[in-house]
Amino acid sequence: DFVKKNAPSTSFYIRPFVYTSDLGIAPRLHKVKKDFFVYGLELGDYLSPEGVSCRISSWYRQEDRSLPLRGKISGAYITSSLAKTEAVESGFDEAILMNAQGKVSEASGMNIFVVRDGKLITPGYEQDILEGITRASILTLAQAMAIEVVERPVDKSELLIADEVFLSGTAAKITPVRQIESYRLPTNRPVTDRLREKLSAVTENRDSDFQDWVFTVDI
Repeated sequence: DFVKKNAPSTSFYIRPFVYTSDLGIAPRLHKVKKDFFVYGLELGDYLSPEGVSCRISSWYRQEDRSLPLRGKISGAYITSSLAKTEAVESGFDEAILMNAQGKVSEASGMNIFVVRDGKLITPGYEQDILEGITRASILTLAQAMAIEVVERPVDKSELLIADEVFLSGTAAKITPVRQIESYRLPTNRPVTDRLREKLSAVTENRDSDFQDWVFTVDI
């Protein structure tokens, strides 16, 4: 009903919120009223499909032992906001955050993937990352396409010698990384291109293998 009422003419981003709505100043989650709202907006390319430049942020990703980072917790995005602004004001498109152990965690609002020797490598959940739906979808698609998947810690230096690097998210979809700091990455991205085309085919209902992922709304 929400989508029908807005009748979007292009890609439509939907963001639901659950929040506490009681008046008060004490920090707590017990004995409070919870409410829900959702907003949506027509969205073009969130990031350039041609690729983005990234800065290694001076801000570190929070630790999961301090904040449940696997979910989309609004308060956690202050670090993302600081990292993104720092990157843009430094002349880059995006930020890549390390975790407290100095390993690659994620971008400001996206998961990150590295391709080396045909293998798809991505930080695991223990690296303080968001449990991204798009990330999970890409891992499923990769396995179906016989692309070897490895979830493990990723060193910063691996980003600089990678064959391919890309970011993933609901808005970003699959966005290639063309530059990290002063290092330019190869422009030939066979694994990224294959996965991006497959994901696009699925989300646009052009793929018969994953039609159960798609819910059609007639507007």
